[in-house]
Order: sequence, then C-alpha cells, then structure tokens
Amino acid sequence: MNIRLLAPQELQLYDSFVESFEGSLVYYARPFHAFLAEAAGGSCHYLAAFDGDEIQGVLPYFVKEHPEYGKVLNSLPWYGSYGGALYRSSE
Repeated sequence: MNIRLLAPQELQLYDSFVESFEGSLVYYARPFHAFLAEAAGGSCHYLAAFDGDEIQGVLPYFVKEHPEYGKVLNSLPWYGSYGGALYRSSE
C-alpha cells in the first residue's frame, strides 16, 4: 500500500474512485469542495491510498492559514465527520 498526495493532473483518478461508489455523498464531490474553498477560504487536497496502480482509499482535506495557529487542516470545514476517508472494503 502506498499513500500519497494526488497531483492536480491526477484528480480525475479521485473522481473516478468516488463515482465508483453507488450512492456516493455530495461531500466527496470536487465541485462541492470548490464551493467550500470559496466560501471558507483555504484549499482542498487529496490523499490517496494505492494498491499498485489502483486507488483503494481517499481522504480529501482542507488547509487554511490561521493568523494565530498557522496551518489548520480539516477533513471538511463546518461538517464534522462528513466526507472523511472513503475506502474500498476488502470483504
């Protein structure tokens, strides 16, 4: 298993992985992340766990600079645990 940050040119891999889940929630959609970035500030990044060339899990997260605390990371601003890690079960 190899876990790494997806490069901008690899984001279609993220989209394909998320779309492969029936009933996937809007919290994983990149257009929703763009809305959050515009509304809350910061930027969205995507960690992906690979088994060979295939994504087995993803974790979208936001980074925002805070004047007092420095960089703050959050899975999704305002939404608690919605949109956390998404992974393919081995069962």
